[in-house]
Amino acid sequence: MPRVKLSPNTRLRTKRENNKRYRNSEQGKATDKLYRLKHKAYYKKLYKINNWKQLGIVDGDLKAVYDTYIKEKNCWICDKEFLSNRHRHLDHDHFTGEIRYICCPKCNAMLADKYQSQ
Repeated sequence: MPRVKLSPNTRLRTKRENNKRYRNSEQGKATDKLYRLKHKAYYKKLYKINNWKQLGIVDGDLKAVYDTYIKEKNCWICDKEFLSNRHRHLDHDHFTGEIRYICCPKCNAMLADKYQSQ
């Protein structure tokens, strides 16, 4: 039996349908979940760095800043230990984008008041 030649659009549509069918299957869902768990830290890092860029934080190497940010256990101002990752703030100058401190929420609010009043 001769092989039927498919047009590029038909091949692409068929490939998309097969991919969709696989992703919705139990095996596809399990593979996707495993992939997301395996690469969770990488995507978390990308998300945080992109968030900083949107806030206007400017630095030559934000990956190195992220590594320092994650490893930091205490506030740079009051030396209080961070209770969780949510209690860690990257303080920066809103005009220049320059990073000033990695600090706790209380110190970050204090700095915000200080620099807004100037």
